[in-house]
Amino acid sequence: QYVLTKGNPNRANLVMIPANLYTGGIIQAGYVPASYYQQQIDAAYRRYLGRMPSATELAALERLPDLAQRVQRLPLDLMATEEFFIRSGGTNQMWIRQVFYEIVGHSPSATETDLWLRRLAELRYSRRELLEQLNMQARG
Repeated sequence: QYVLTKGNPNRANLVMIPANLYTGGIIQAGYVPASYYQQQIDAAYRRYLGRMPSATELAALERLPDLAQRVQRLPLDLMATEEFFIRSGGTNQMWIRQVFYEIVGHSPSATETDLWLRRLAELRYSRRELLEQLNMQARG
């Protein structure tokens, strides 16, 4: 959407951004300063990988189309990485427990852990696909 800017700059895009991917329902609207995405990216890397993104990682993200959508998907992308897997304990069970906690907001029961471990095996150990399904179920 284009918005009125009183000529300085002569036009700008209005961007609607979820305030938090996992709480849903809240939308922020307005001008998006360049630092906004950098802050979101830095926060995601610190939270999920315990470090800041490298210059190469930042450059790759910034060159992708639809940066707003990409930043919104970044938590799932980072949780699908081998780096997050190792940071979570290096086993499928520990990883399932960690991603369940991050997405659902509480630790899984033993039954839930077993269910998602079986689902991971059914998905041929595709962490990304399991994250998509867990996220959809949690938000459903």
